[in-house]
Amino acid sequence: SATAIHLSPYATNIISADISHTAAAARQHAQHGLLYLSLSFHCLLRISSASFVHLIWFLFVVWNGDTGALLAGRLGRMMCRSDLVAAICPQAWIDFVGRISPSKSMTGLVGGVLGAAATAVYWPNVMLW
Repeated sequence: SATAIHLSPYATNIISADISHTAAAARQHAQHGLLYLSLSFHCLLRISSASFVHLIWFLFVVWNGDTGALLAGRLGRMMCRSDLVAAICPQAWIDFVGRISPSKSMTGLVGGVLGAAATAVYWPNVMLW
C-alpha cells in the first residue's frame, strides 16, 4: 500500500516561501554574475582592440597583483604578528578587509597593490628592452 504524506497548510506555506526565496536569490546571483562577466569581457575586448601589447600588459598586471597578494599574505602570516599589523593599520581597514573575504589579510592587500602597481609601471620598460 502506498503511504501519503499530508502537510498542514502552515507547513506548505513555509516550504513554498523558502523555495521562492531560494529561487529569487539564485536569479539575483545569476544576474550579478552575467553583469560582471559581460562588463569584464567588454573591457577586455576594448583593451585588446587597442593592441595585443596592451592586452598582455593588462593580463600581467592582474596576474602579478594576484601573485603579490598571495606571497605577501603567506609571508605576512609567517613573519608578522597580529599586534604589529593592528598597530600599523586602523581597525576599520582590518574589519573592511575581513568583510570582503575572511581569509584575506592586510599584508596580502598591500602586496597585491604593490605587485600590480610595480607591474603597471615597469612592464612597459621590460617590453621595450
